[in-house]
Amino acid sequence: MINTKKSSIRSKVIEMSKTWKGVSDIHKQTLNALIGEFSKLHYIDEGNNKINVKCIYGGAERVVARINVEDNIILPIISVIPKASKQDESRRRYFPTLNHTKYWDDKKQKAVRIVSLAPKPINLFFEINIWGKYVSDINQLAEQVRRKFNPSMPVITEIHKDTKSFIDSEENSYQTVLGDSDSRVMLKKVILRIESYVPNPSFIVTSTGKIEEINGQIELRK
Repeated sequence: MINTKKSSIRSKVIEMSKTWKGVSDIHKQTLNALIGEFSKLHYIDEGNNKINVKCIYGGAERVVARINVEDNIILPIISVIPKASKQDESRRRYFPTLNHTKYWDDKKQKAVRIVSLAPKPINLFFEINIWGKYVSDINQLAEQVRRKFNPSMPVITEIHKDTKSFIDSEENSYQTVLGDSDSRVMLKKVILRIESYVPNPSFIVTSTGKIEEINGQIELRK
């Protein structure tokens, strides 16, 4: 027998989700998480000193421009840039499944029921660039990057706590000229695949069966 109440709630949530005007910041949160993770790397210099390496946002052209213009850019350095993303059909749920959760509303001093459509699986791709003047420095950093994946590395954001990332491909180091000068640096690229999800909007189901959109003003905790 079909539960007409559940079916009605699902239909309303599907309809309200279609007209939702909000935007998820999963891409930005993932980028910030990766920058934070790769800011923990270091290399050992010729004097056997442990030197922390800075991680910044930017693709090849942006980083080269910064190295040319800014005196405080010290190599080696790591940069992160988002690439194309696409839906992951292998993790897709074809039936509009509803997620149900109960939270405590501090303002109303009672538990509330939260529903949303299952999140949409998406693969996010990021390019990790390792810049350096010496192959030995790049090799040290590349080794530390690889050790983080066994076989995956967790990417923790406010939206998802258990997202897995994988090394999708690597490109060999090569030399690039900095602007009009004769300075050259080595560059190694590592492409990451992050198996993430795009969240759908969440709604409160009241005791009367009315469905209300969460507007961000409600303070929820489990």
